[in-house]
Amino acid sequence: MGGAEVRRNYPLVALGMALLVIATIAGLGRAGIGVLPPELAPAHGALMVAGFFGTLISLERAFAAGRGWAYLIPLLSAAGGLGVVAGIEQAPLLLVLSAAGFVLLSAQFVSFRPNLAAATMGLGALALLAGNVLWYLLGSVAATPFWGAFLLLTIAGERIELAELIKGKDGIRRSFLLSTGVYIAGVCASLLDYGTGLRLSGAGMLLLAAWLLRYDVAMESIRTEGLPRFAGFALVSGYLWLLAGGLIALAFAGQRGYDMLLHSLFLGFVFSMVFGHAPVIFPALLGREMRFMNSFYVHLALLHISLLIRLAGNFLSPQLTALGSLLNALAIFIFLANNAAGIILAGSSKEG
Repeated sequence: MGGAEVRRNYPLVALGMALLVIATIAGLGRAGIGVLPPELAPAHGALMVAGFFGTLISLERAFAAGRGWAYLIPLLSAAGGLGVVAGIEQAPLLLVLSAAGFVLLSAQFVSFRPNLAAATMGLGALALLAGNVLWYLLGSVAATPFWGAFLLLTIAGERIELAELIKGKDGIRRSFLLSTGVYIAGVCASLLDYGTGLRLSGAGMLLLAAWLLRYDVAMESIRTEGLPRFAGFALVSGYLWLLAGGLIALAFAGQRGYDMLLHSLFLGFVFSMVFGHAPVIFPALLGREMRFMNSFYVHLALLHISLLIRLAGNFLSPQLTALGSLLNALAIFIFLANNAAGIILAGSSKEG
């Protein structure tokens, strides 16, 4: 890609980062830490998944496709997220339109490369569309299982592609199909019986976590050095949180375990993936190099420590939950600062 193609990513990356910051602060409101207007707290999940992740993942896919029209998808997602922040009543419709466009773009990828990885990520796009529609019609509780499926299937699609390239296909594909099939069945069942759906999707999460720990290339990356080693630790720790989320879903499908389940999946698993992949994704989208720094382990470690504190608060005290939430936000802000510093330092050394 040329410089002009990369430069048009800049404003969309900036808008995505703004949504990440706003969604993170809005999440503090759900833990009783009021920073933003209280009416934004219920929109925390929509801002994080449909807004931030919807913008960044669709931007990454539009950039890979190299098609100008595809950039409308992340633009609509960012506009919808910011519209929600501004209190515009019809802003969620922009998120629905963005997700519909993302489904079309994903269908093109499947037609160009009709393989299991593309199909899995295509199902993730459909889950995003379903989640956004459900949020608009019914609210975040109905949408959340589908938003989780969007992120989990997107990540799983990327990992099956790498596993098949490096380790072959014997046994890998069958166990992957079983795991994702059980998970998707649970997500769909949540529309009929929420508790049963959570338990069935939890079983799928357990199977997927076992698959990732058995077959994913991240297990070998831990034995290397530098960025690959850091990424390996981030991914494997995320798989352990996915395993924990599955166990929580099976044991506490009721209200008490809901916060634990959500944040094991969306924070423990998903943000471990974000932390591990960001040093590769940001340079690709921005056309800038990034220097790996050992300080990257700070935001990764803080994410896990803060999440353990938050989960303990579910059993011990709301104050502990609030402390864990505050440290969750701090981990995300340190992550942003570390990645920005890595890009700045790489640019300075190159100029020097």
